[in-house]
Amino acid sequence: MAEHIGPYRLERVLGSGGMGVVHLARDPGGRRVALKVMHPQWSALPEFRARFRDEAEAARRVARFCTAAVLDASFGEPSYLVTEYIEGRTLAAVLAADGVLEGGSLESVAVGTAVALGAIHNAGIVHRDLKPGNIILSPYGPKVIDFGIAQIEDTEGRTGPVVFGTPTVIAPERYLGRRATPASDVYSWGCVVAYAGTGRWPFGSGRRDADRFRNLDAPPALDGLDARLTPLVRRALSADPDERPTVPELLEAMTGSGLQLTRHLPVPDLARAVQPREAPTGPEPEPEPRRRRRGRAAAVLTAVGAAAVAAVAATVMLLMPSSGDPLVRDDDFSGRYRWPEGRYTQPVDASAELAGGRYRLTVSNPSRRPDQGGIPASANVDTSRHADLLVTAKVAGTGAYGVWCRGTPARRPLAKYEFYVTDTGRAAIVRRDATGQGTELWGFRQAFAPAAVTTVGARCRSEGGGARLSITVNGRHVATVTDTSAPLGPGAVGVVAYARDVPQATADFDAFRVEIP
Repeated sequence: MAEHIGPYRLERVLGSGGMGVVHLARDPGGRRVALKVMHPQWSALPEFRARFRDEAEAARRVARFCTAAVLDASFGEPSYLVTEYIEGRTLAAVLAADGVLEGGSLESVAVGTAVALGAIHNAGIVHRDLKPGNIILSPYGPKVIDFGIAQIEDTEGRTGPVVFGTPTVIAPERYLGRRATPASDVYSWGCVVAYAGTGRWPFGSGRRDADRFRNLDAPPALDGLDARLTPLVRRALSADPDERPTVPELLEAMTGSGLQLTRHLPVPDLARAVQPREAPTGPEPEPEPRRRRRGRAAAVLTAVGAAAVAAVAATVMLLMPSSGDPLVRDDDFSGRYRWPEGRYTQPVDASAELAGGRYRLTVSNPSRRPDQGGIPASANVDTSRHADLLVTAKVAGTGAYGVWCRGTPARRPLAKYEFYVTDTGRAAIVRRDATGQGTELWGFRQAFAPAAVTTVGARCRSEGGGARLSITVNGRHVATVTDTSAPLGPGAVGVVAYARDVPQATADFDAFRVEIP
């Protein structure tokens, strides 16, 4: 083994995996760090190095209370990532030595891991390989490590689908060639909690191809899991990613429904960001727990209702932070926030891509039916604390496009208020119901002089028992309506493209802003 990599002196190997080897090392000042060196076959690919650079930069934005702080990275040959060193045993090691968890210890791990996932997702990262070997039980609570670095399965130039990760925690949609999303991490969270509480993987373990078909077709085996967690874990393990709870829903169900946490394994105090010595110890095998113990039966957790199964407009939802800052989101589509990408075929053909500082939605509608449009929503948002929001987007395109608010808190929000402009100078406010049918509250009416780029804004607020909805175009007020017939409550926000009376709508968004007035 080489004695040095860059300025770092290597001491010993901590672990290895399909992407690289993790070493315990010392920086020039003598501080212990964890140094992950990527395998040469990956670091030799220019596409890999470019993606590795992007994700290493994203990793720097993850809150330090729940993971390891990134200290340094190199994108040449070899490519490596340096993080702080975390004191503590991995969850895999604890289970192997002490047996399965029960009661408050299991709940603390479940909550702390979900909190960490939320912080990772809010930084625009999907973990892709959440497992007991990547969860360190530090003195300050669970730390999730080794996340989201280098999406090798998405690297250009490869032939055929390659799914990286641990078979026992890989979400079934990834075996179908779909990209990893926050819902994929929720599935892995369910697998980890089930394993930690029962000593068994919910879909068994064995050959990768066998795991694949079990995850796709078989119901999870959750016998022996704490009754308070079982319903939530079962939902997290749904084969359909749109039926899984989101991370905010996980936390609401576990902490907002009477679940009492004990301090067997500490959970970080979210009111302040603790900054311990941190760093990943690297991937390791998942040994079988030494013995099994069963927790006490208790009241079943209350979970949020199942997600909707179809969308009617090309939509995207954003994760909203919980701070009181009036500026909730200011996005120039430079890659700071992760937006869903891909192609969809239900209910009609549509696609989404983030590139070149803009986000493009394309919706084809051969039937030209005004009640259809295109992309299933991707990331859940629950902004129920905000009864008054300003949502603005800068956009150019063809057809109808704009923003929306008060979306049903589900992965594919059907019910919502949509605010449209068109390339011909019309504007509209539309209410979409839970079945996807639209009702025009105002428009589509001629409202402004067409321009190459249009700024469309919406204000959604509660007033007098109704929802007061206003649309502005290029900074000028166009219309205000009040919906008093079972108005929608505060919820999600996002952007939309709509193939109304045209065969195809295309929208290029290059700015998106959300404010609390």
